[in-house]
Amino acid sequence: MLKVNKIILGDGLLGSELVTQTGWDCISRKKDGIDFTNFSSYRNLIYDYDVVVNCIAYTNTYDTEREKHWTTNYKGVAELVQICNILNKKLIHISTDYLYSNSESNASEEDVPVHCRNWYGYTKLLADGYVQLEANNYLVIRCTH
Repeated sequence: MLKVNKIILGDGLLGSELVTQTGWDCISRKKDGIDFTNFSSYRNLIYDYDVVVNCIAYTNTYDTEREKHWTTNYKGVAELVQICNILNKKLIHISTDYLYSNSESNASEEDVPVHCRNWYGYTKLLADGYVQLEANNYLVIRCTH
């Protein structure tokens, strides 16, 4: 049987729960000192894994400062996609259905426009699109909060 090595990026609420449920390895800013926006700070840490599960995001939906959301939720994901492509890793990108907030009940990807009205939802939406356009091997999971 083929063993698939998995690594979780991030140890916030979601990342911590996934580690608890699965026992998979985890790397994070707090534990390992990685800078998600600088791939050289964690590239070597994911080298031996086949699957990278991204649970890193700046989730303060009330923060109106664009740069914090942009840097983590979009630019960090774009770097991660490139790393996974270069290293031939599968990327599981955890996203959110929050980007459909204030839209129709039970909204889906076909229900546009997106009405989240904040930088969090906008940058998560852009990152999802980047993953879908650029990643060689990926799964986007859009969870509900």
